[in-house]
Amino acid sequence: MERIDQKCLEKGIQGYKGKFIDFLQCQSESFMPCIDIAAKSKLMTIIVDTTDTAKQVLDINKEIKGGVINIYPLETMNQFEQPPKQIP
Repeated sequence: MERIDQKCLEKGIQGYKGKFIDFLQCQSESFMPCIDIAAKSKLMTIIVDTTDTAKQVLDINKEIKGGVINIYPLETMNQFEQPPKQIP
């Protein structure tokens, strides 16, 4: 994960946001192991802005011969923020 992070910064990939775990805040550091156990590998998910950025990150992962990674483009998450459509 650190190599992907470094390569994205080196290549200036604008839509790369980082690892999901970096966006979490806990009231107490002692809660982090509990969160880690509950969320398992999801904490190491990579957050990007679009599917195009996700493809760039996948190319980097292939370039460095990395393992399996999870990537969530924020553009796909926005669909959950939309209010449900009302049927007349």
